[in-house]
Amino acid sequence: MREETEKMKETPKPKRHSVVSNIIYAFKPVVQRNPSFLPGFLFEIFLKVAVPILGSYASARVVAVSSGRQPVLTVILSIGTIFLIYGLVNGLSSFFNQMNQMRYMEGRLAVFFPRAMQKWLSLSLSRMEDHAVRKKVEAAVEATENNDVGFEDLMRDTIVFAADALGLLVYIGFFGFLDIRLMLLIILVGLATAFLSLVTEQYYRKAMKRYFELYGQKAYLDRTAANIVAGKDIRVFDLSPYLSKKFDKVTKDMTHARGMYLFVRFLCSDAAGVILAALRDLVCYLYLIGRMQAGMSVESFVFYLGLISGFAAWFTELGGCYAEFRIDSDMVDSYRDYQELKADMADAGKVPEEGFEKISIEFDHVSFAYPGMEEKKVLDDVSFSVSAGEKIALVGINGAGKSTLVKLMSGLYLPTSGAVRINGIDTKDMNRRELMAHEAAIFQQPYLTDYSIGENVTFSETYEEKKVLDVLKQAGLSEKAASLPDGIHTCLGKHVDEAGISLSGGEAQKLLLARALYRNPSLVLLDEPTAALDALAETAVYETYSENMKGRTAVFISHRLASTKFCDRILLLSGGRIAEEGTHEELMQKNGEYAALFNVQAKYYQEAAEEVRA
Repeated sequence: MREETEKMKETPKPKRHSVVSNIIYAFKPVVQRNPSFLPGFLFEIFLKVAVPILGSYASARVVAVSSGRQPVLTVILSIGTIFLIYGLVNGLSSFFNQMNQMRYMEGRLAVFFPRAMQKWLSLSLSRMEDHAVRKKVEAAVEATENNDVGFEDLMRDTIVFAADALGLLVYIGFFGFLDIRLMLLIILVGLATAFLSLVTEQYYRKAMKRYFELYGQKAYLDRTAANIVAGKDIRVFDLSPYLSKKFDKVTKDMTHARGMYLFVRFLCSDAAGVILAALRDLVCYLYLIGRMQAGMSVESFVFYLGLISGFAAWFTELGGCYAEFRIDSDMVDSYRDYQELKADMADAGKVPEEGFEKISIEFDHVSFAYPGMEEKKVLDDVSFSVSAGEKIALVGINGAGKSTLVKLMSGLYLPTSGAVRINGIDTKDMNRRELMAHEAAIFQQPYLTDYSIGENVTFSETYEEKKVLDVLKQAGLSEKAASLPDGIHTCLGKHVDEAGISLSGGEAQKLLLARALYRNPSLVLLDEPTAALDALAETAVYETYSENMKGRTAVFISHRLASTKFCDRILLLSGGRIAEEGTHEELMQKNGEYAALFNVQAKYYQEAAEEVRA
């Protein structure tokens, strides 16, 4: 319980803004981006009010014209003119409504969704991996990812609410000439309907929160079932019954959560609303019938009958809008809370006077811990330096902090304490995007797209084919590319092109090397990219890297110590600290932890070789 309380303190709820504040927040950038949107919004409000009033008036005039003693042609022309005007106004209202629907969508997709993505890209990797930050991201995406909730629904409901409010004012003016008691009755029924909508909205919050949690689980199961990599384990271990059972449970729980909400909505809003509306209409009809018996004209009867229905609709819709405002405004609050996260990957920052053509690295008493886990340091008071053009190897058991150290060098992470300096500048003050433009990092799981080999090397649709062929040759993949019918235009995977191919683990590593060479980096970071390869293949890949990385600062992580012999220096990490440092020969002479690990691995390979010979 105490731990949960501490977590709540660490992740405070989003700041609540008023609905009006969130409406301004939603509309302001959309209108600023395209000022012509504002007249369209105003026209929709005006026409939304005018159409039902004009409809009631048209019906009344038709009754009046039809009951009068006028020539048939005159009656036809009069009725035709009335409905022509009504049709034109109604058509304009529909036109502006459809146009504004597109404007809401444009605002969501062109303004708010890109801002969410820009904020995401402005955060360092360690911030992105923080659970509290990821929850903020999910809430922001939910407010911008579809047109049924969030920003788009808030803008849509704002127009509806404004039209309803204006309509009520106009209708009150009409009813003031009829009977104030009738107006009060309709207002009371409208308030009751609005109250029921709020009850439904409160239940919606609870039910749909659970529904969306379950939806996330369902999406995960969908991705798992369709994942080609997971497909091997699913079939070998016959996980189909297991996953199917999980899927069935999630879908049943989703159905139950949504079903309970729909049931409550039916009782509180739909059924109760219909009963209240029926009682309201009965009283209004009896009242108007009494007035007609007292001398009210048929034309006035029809007109006011239409107004009563319209007035009731405005009031009921206002209550529904208010409930929707509460839901959508909460989502916009979450989005605004996410946008207030401090960016730590901005383009601004210092760049060394000599630039990044050569890169040196210094760790000055660096410690690192993940957010919310400050008491458990991944790195603890680490200090060392790497000269420009030097090749170093990072070794150690799993969890020693090797990958974290590489991410700190690259600028993906910032230290919790101490300083990482690139060419003398602290990465906290550095323009890290500029730094990353001069580095190439290759991680354990290679990132390959389903597009062409050329695009995978360059990450661009336009590139120098000769340069791509040159780096493929340096990486040892040119023969493979030449053997393909479409050469470097061959796609990797079949999502884009059914004729796409798959690369072996070694071929994928060669492509990653070609990608690094194409970029011509000053700093190369290799975080166990060959973990899936056998020892001989790994050694061959690292030798290729070593040959092609001459003159560049390079950092290699390998779980096989024999692959680090070509490095200028080796750092052994243990328990978040540098336990040993030196060349391979120096560390072997020390006969310490590095030598012990190396001898264990050497013994294993010797035994394996003897078994093969036997």
